[in-house]
Amino acid sequence: MKHLFKIFIPLISVSLFGCQQHKCDQQTPEVVYHTVMNDESFHNFIKNQKFNVIVPASGFDLTKMQSVKEQLNQTNLHFSSDYIGPVELFHVYSDVKRLNDLVDVINDDNTYIWCFKGGYGAQKLVPYLDQMKQPLKSKIIIGYSDITALHLFMNQKWGWKTIHGPMVFELVSSKKDPENFKYLQKMIQNPGQLISYDSLVPLNKEAENSISVQGQLTGGNLTVLLHTLKTPNEIITKNKIIILEDVFEKPYRIDRSIHHLLQAGKLRDAKAIIFADFSTEDSEDLMSQTLKNLALKLKIPVFRWKKCGHGYHNFPFVYGADALISLNNNAVDSKAPYELKFFG
Repeated sequence: MKHLFKIFIPLISVSLFGCQQHKCDQQTPEVVYHTVMNDESFHNFIKNQKFNVIVPASGFDLTKMQSVKEQLNQTNLHFSSDYIGPVELFHVYSDVKRLNDLVDVINDDNTYIWCFKGGYGAQKLVPYLDQMKQPLKSKIIIGYSDITALHLFMNQKWGWKTIHGPMVFELVSSKKDPENFKYLQKMIQNPGQLISYDSLVPLNKEAENSISVQGQLTGGNLTVLLHTLKTPNEIITKNKIIILEDVFEKPYRIDRSIHHLLQAGKLRDAKAIIFADFSTEDSEDLMSQTLKNLALKLKIPVFRWKKCGHGYHNFPFVYGADALISLNNNAVDSKAPYELKFFG
């Protein structure tokens, strides 16, 4: 598939390895890995379930990436080939290599493609995927953040159900919830099983007055999906439950982004919005107030659910899954009485 990238910007030989080196990258490794690997069920799962691992967006420098690979050598993770050569600005691998690696695993017999990291760059590959003939066998790509661009393309253009979920490098992170990976295990080992998440907080009257809301799941990283507008890969929101998250964005920028979607007509026909985790370096109270104010301006049910995104919790969801938001009669917190259910 090398011919797909005959035309591209000349490669730039500089040592820049991703524009999104978040604070969560600067951690003592292995804590999550040891926790989940001490669980016999997950231990057997990660050693026996094959995953093709790719780096479609940013990565670490080559030394750190090799260190992560070595820590994960007792798994069945099949990493894309090592690469020594010129790199692209903002990326550890060139656009050519990242595209070819993605195309190779799409055409591989294995079903599961697990992204090593997000950052920036996946959206640059989408126009070339659009030139491909749709593969006969569907694949399940796993990741979040910048991988939102690939999720939207594969779900909307090819009809694939993909998983917004934790990244490979987070297996050796010290600040991620092991439950993120156990939910992922549950989805993969039991496809079609009912997944239930609680603690959804209604943010407006439309949500408070809802007995139930039904729709297919979509969304992901707010900044990434905002940049799909007026492209062939523009997010489809009609009759959807949209889960939104972002990281290190100031509250006013989130306010501006949601107003942009609103003015673009992208929230008019949605079934509901779920504001997930919006980690910010500013006041969390200000972010919460911003989201609350936005909810009051929208005429559809809006909920808050902090267990999905760049934070400690990143419970996975499935793009295109039929979902239901409903009252949870067994809710412990009366302020968060709703739950999200979908078939994984």
